[in-house]
Amino acid sequence: MLRGRSRRRDRGMVTAEIAVALPAVVLFLAAVLSGVAAAIDQVQCVDAARAAARAASRGDPPGVVREIAERVAPDGARVRVARATYVTVTVRSPTPVAGDLLPAGWQPHATAVAQPETGEHRATSGVGTR
Repeated sequence: MLRGRSRRRDRGMVTAEIAVALPAVVLFLAAVLSGVAAAIDQVQCVDAARAAARAASRGDPPGVVREIAERVAPDGARVRVARATYVTVTVRSPTPVAGDLLPAGWQPHATAVAQPETGEHRATSGVGTR
């Protein structure tokens, strides 16, 4: 009989353990999802910078270059295009929603540099020519 009484007193123990563990599990999942979202934003920034740098090196107008970068980049990303000896495109994404879970000051960003194609190089590059 003593066993039955002991079991009845332990009934709420599992509920208490779950109540203590659940916030830790939720925080862990939030951290993992924030990391995944930040990684996706980083990859999109890299892709946007590369695509825009390629377009700029071909001699596309600045508006088209910016449009390409903004289309590929994460929502709200800032795009900077600088033309000199080389074309430099920088894409910087805003801080993710759960930014408190990421290292302080970290922001998804990427820079791509390309050499502008000359008219002669463009005609002999082999891309789209026979």
